[in-house]
Amino acid sequence: MSLLKHALVFVSAITATVTPIFPTFAAASEADVARQLLGSDSISRDEFAQFGRVAQSDIYYAYSCNSTSFGTVVLVRAEAGKQPVIWKQEAECVREVSWRDIDGDGTPEIKTSASGGGSGVLISDAVFYRWPANTPEPEEVVRFVQNSYVSSGLVWVEYGFEPKEFPNFTFYEDSFLPLGAKCPSRDECELVERKTFCIEECREEVPDTIVQEPGWPAFVEALAKDGFLPGNLEPSGDVPEVKAETQAAFDAWLSD
Repeated sequence: MSLLKHALVFVSAITATVTPIFPTFAAASEADVARQLLGSDSISRDEFAQFGRVAQSDIYYAYSCNSTSFGTVVLVRAEAGKQPVIWKQEAECVREVSWRDIDGDGTPEIKTSASGGGSGVLISDAVFYRWPANTPEPEEVVRFVQNSYVSSGLVWVEYGFEPKEFPNFTFYEDSFLPLGAKCPSRDECELVERKTFCIEECREEVPDTIVQEPGWPAFVEALAKDGFLPGNLEPSGDVPEVKAETQAAFDAWLSD
């Protein structure tokens, strides 16, 4: 029996069905398999779900995202001659499962990406897991905010700046593990982080009505102390300068 077929036998434990399920997989699509992995009773036919294998390992995965922006991720270790080991976790809207060897030991770590939010808020989290052989479940290596934005008018008051007008204010945060960077443990990850803020549209200059306010310089300085730098176009029409090494890391990440 192939590892894939061996892995699929475990579905009965998740879906709580007592009827034989293996024959149904002979002609099943990957989407159908994913629905059964994630619980066929709770997943509709139009719900986003995916199924796959982590590189050439003995680990398989399934994940979903439903219309209410909640999801599930399932990892299965299916070694020949052994009972499949199942790990299942509820999460926000699970968008992707990928993998990369982040500690350089030759075995890929598993990355899950999930997002959620509401009006004016979007947060995408990334988690890297390590799952050594002969262990009951994956071990979390590092969790971080992959990208996010929050639009809020409360920031003016929070930072003690009350201009005559209150234009839209948005915080942005991006962080990632550059290609080739190492992350052997939770406290030793070479993560790159960029935090910016924009007033109104990032592609426009900050409105003169704000810049000319007496409290503007102190407001920008206070934000900088918390790691947030201006993201609006500068008066010259240029994008604010970013350190060359930081930009190179982002370029490499975006082209991956």
